[in-house]
Amino acid sequence: MKKKAKISKIGNNQEQVVETKSSKIEVVDLSNVKNAAIVRELGCNDQDTGSSEVQVGILTKRITYLTEHFKKHPKDRHSKVGMMKLISRRKKLLAYMKKQSEQRYLDFISVVGLRK
Repeated sequence: MKKKAKISKIGNNQEQVVETKSSKIEVVDLSNVKNAAIVRELGCNDQDTGSSEVQVGILTKRITYLTEHFKKHPKDRHSKVGMMKLISRRKKLLAYMKKQSEQRYLDFISVVGLRK
């Protein structure tokens, strides 16, 4: 007997799809699906998760999410500390990209929509 899939939200507003098939439960994290789209768009190939472009893209997505979160929850100091760490990591990766190849850096900035 096949039951319908449930969509539930767990910690940090990350959605998970839980499908029940007889006695087996399968859990799929949707944040990985969203990250895969960023990898396809910015990476050299579908398995390219370590390049600076992909890492900055994923960090930018998380920073954008947290920015929207702070509009609803302005007193959330713990998440603000985490966001500052993410911003610092993104800044270091962008500096590395600029040091390696300035043209590649400028092209990436225009694609992602970050300020110079």
